[in-house]
Amino acid sequence: MYRFFDRYSIEAKGGINQHSALSHAMSVLGKDNYAGLELTMTPYGRETFILSGTKHSYKTRFNESLGSGFDLEATVISPVFLNDPFVNLYLTGIYQKNTLKNDPLYKTNLYNGPVLELADELTGEYAYVYNTITSESFISRRYKRIAVGTNIGHGTVQVPGHNMPSLRYLIDVSTGYNFTEKKKDATVQLGVGTSIFNANDELSVKTSFQTADRQGDRAFSVSIGYYMEF
Repeated sequence: MYRFFDRYSIEAKGGINQHSALSHAMSVLGKDNYAGLELTMTPYGRETFILSGTKHSYKTRFNESLGSGFDLEATVISPVFLNDPFVNLYLTGIYQKNTLKNDPLYKTNLYNGPVLELADELTGEYAYVYNTITSESFISRRYKRIAVGTNIGHGTVQVPGHNMPSLRYLIDVSTGYNFTEKKKDATVQLGVGTSIFNANDELSVKTSFQTADRQGDRAFSVSIGYYMEF
């Protein structure tokens, strides 16, 4: 992170073979290589403005290329209570565009196995169908969403570094509109973390539920983590 004024900072981020929660298929069988920049501004000393842009290259766990793309995200955070616990209101918008590969995903489909589908409506016969998983099962070509929400917390959860004394927790609730799928959605995130050895460490669990992810499907995730800083 580079801070060029007291209230302005820019941060570069990147990752190789990282887990992605874009969709259920990405969570289970995909990985993300990305690089991006994030600009954080607090020009008036209260509201925080965050602008970020990220370039992605998506693959399956078997190194089959799914496609590439970029996303742009803008967030405005307004604190309601600055004391502990904090309470924030926020408005966020995201735009993502991907170019998908059309190559068959042989290894992924072989791992997933055939799908039983109705072959003849008259006789009621079923047949096993292969190669039903494509790039569009993992990522969408476009995604546009705007949302408003609030978060309440004490410290941060699953973020290494200087933190508040445990028990740390986070509650985040938001509702938005998915312009790509043309429907409303809602997201609930809960997290809790505690120090185990009375040191700069944390054992944590975090869960998230979405009525519609970027593919328009319901999504639920749970992550358990531990870190210790020396």
